[in-house]
Amino acid sequence: MQDQIVQAREIRSARIEGLRGVGSSGVLLGHLWGVSVLYSARSYSTTFHRLILGAGFGAFVLLSLSGYLLSLPFLRRDFDDGSPVDLRRYARNRVLRVFPLYYSATVIVLLLQQHGGTSGQWWRFLTFSENFSHSTIAQVDGPMWTLVDEIHFYLLLPLIAWGLARLCRGRLSLAILALLALTGASMAVYELKYLSTAHKDTLWEYSTPANFFYFTSGMLVAATRIVLERRPAGWLGPVFGRADVWLLAGLGTWLWVCWKFEHFEVLALVSFFTIGALVFPLREGYLNRLFGWRPLVTLGLASYSLYLWHYPILTWLSGYHSLRPLGWLALTGGVLSVICALISYRVIESPFLRMRRRWSPAAAGHTGSAADAESARRRR
Repeated sequence: MQDQIVQAREIRSARIEGLRGVGSSGVLLGHLWGVSVLYSARSYSTTFHRLILGAGFGAFVLLSLSGYLLSLPFLRRDFDDGSPVDLRRYARNRVLRVFPLYYSATVIVLLLQQHGGTSGQWWRFLTFSENFSHSTIAQVDGPMWTLVDEIHFYLLLPLIAWGLARLCRGRLSLAILALLALTGASMAVYELKYLSTAHKDTLWEYSTPANFFYFTSGMLVAATRIVLERRPAGWLGPVFGRADVWLLAGLGTWLWVCWKFEHFEVLALVSFFTIGALVFPLREGYLNRLFGWRPLVTLGLASYSLYLWHYPILTWLSGYHSLRPLGWLALTGGVLSVICALISYRVIESPFLRMRRRWSPAAAGHTGSAADAESARRRR
């Protein structure tokens, strides 16, 4: 087990990368099962099947993780130590992180799996506007719809942070209430514009307003972390002060959602409990240490590549009927997806991620320790 990992010469939390590994591998497992049964009623006909399909909810944990990681510097700036946030570096880092792999996957999949693609597919996917048309939403490479919502969050976050700072004027409790209000508003959109309608419109299902509560759940983790850091050690008590209790709460909530296979808004709590268990000042446990397991951390480093490449691979293999049973598809599709992800991370992602070190205070070659990197990050 390990606590820190170097990614493209930047020091990262190994457990956060391990959580990425859990989330992306869960998406892979859910899609393995769904594709193997062609997403028929069988895919959720039993509790066991719903658990396998529900592993795909890891995608929403990844959205919340973005909400936490990106909002924490803004919340610290406005409600904690006042450290400035370099918006130009923020924008550059987002571009370098997302765009190279997204465009590489888009071009390759359109050329190889969509017979060159249509003009509508090309301009919509290249402009991140595929979520606004029934002809392209969740098509070509299904998981890409979340990238559109991510881009919207990246653009909105500085504005939301500015609004919270102006509205709350340094009062973190008011900021938490405002974030809860945003969460409730997003859940209301999801309920009123999608769940409660007779005709389920995928444009609303995958829209940013209807999924924004996953991002705000991560922002609430960031705000709660600041609150807990101000409290004395052991303030949560012998039970709620243990990381494993929070992880078990997240696991239990996920199991309940999978069992009922409804009330998907509750998945925001799964994200809150799970991410909180890894970042709050809690007592160490056996479960949270597992997120530092090296193979899981390695998978987490390549999680973005795994997330984008696995679905085209699975849909390609599903055309061979002899490979459609889950066992064969898992053996071939799962292994091929992981291998492709590791190669993609090395060839496509890493060169661009290394470009970020010139703006990053957490560059491994410029700091003496992870603690120094964290301190430098906050100062800048």
